[in-house]
Amino acid sequence: MTRAEHAADVGPAEVLETADCNDPAVLDGTLQLASGIVHDLRNSIGYIASNVSPLGQYVEDILELIEVYSVLEEGLSEEERDYIGRFKSAIDFDRIADDLSGILSSMNLGSTRSASLIDEMRVLFVPGARIVRIPANPVEATEQSVQIFRDRFGAEVEFVLNNAVTINEVACPKTAFVRVLDNLLINAVHACRGGGAPKVSVSLELLSETRHLLVSVVDNGVGIPEGVKQRIFEPYFTTREVEEGTGLGLAIVRKITRDYGGELDFESVEGLGTTFRFSVPIGRHEVSEQGNV
Repeated sequence: MTRAEHAADVGPAEVLETADCNDPAVLDGTLQLASGIVHDLRNSIGYIASNVSPLGQYVEDILELIEVYSVLEEGLSEEERDYIGRFKSAIDFDRIADDLSGILSSMNLGSTRSASLIDEMRVLFVPGARIVRIPANPVEATEQSVQIFRDRFGAEVEFVLNNAVTINEVACPKTAFVRVLDNLLINAVHACRGGGAPKVSVSLELLSETRHLLVSVVDNGVGIPEGVKQRIFEPYFTTREVEEGTGLGLAIVRKITRDYGGELDFESVEGLGTTFRFSVPIGRHEVSEQGNV
């Protein structure tokens, strides 16, 4: 067995522990391993995405059937109607019926976004892979991100969206725009969770002089200590526990923003909160089907 075959055959942890990163054979094997992982992830997300739509239709049919049964309840005895009413109350049926469509919508959006991200990864690791990059509609993308975070963290954190623009397109792909915004949102959530009234606000603003869109993510969390501010964009620097992040988030966010002609900055007061702002040019960005984001 060659070293490349060995690297492709063992697990990721063993490759990282034993690999000589200057050895072309090991690098080739690691790329093969990454290509296989990306392929498997793409298939797994495909299973989820392909089932969300029929699941939504089934849920709609079941709810309609329950409505039919509700009409028939009039013919039941008072004791039977009381039993059904108590059961619905015990499971909070009205809330379930109201939430189902939102949950399914979030599942569909999440699986679609995951599939797009995996397609971007394929360009890096799968020879000959091609993708079609969709230009970002910043208003739509921001509304979707805020809704996803509301669905996930809404019980702990209040999310507010302030939009004063009607821009339909910015000069970066949707996957890049979403990656930047979602990284800032998850950082804001971690910063303010556990406080008295945690709140994250997102606003969109047009900078007419420079023809840029400015996106601000504001939290009322713990703020960034003075000693940390100068290091937050360093790769692998993080103040979180190991299982909570790699420290690559802000470094990647700044690189993506700059790659598309924008900028990222922040203001923070310890104990009061933090504001991150990123800008992207307005208009279409011409990108090829192959290449990095």
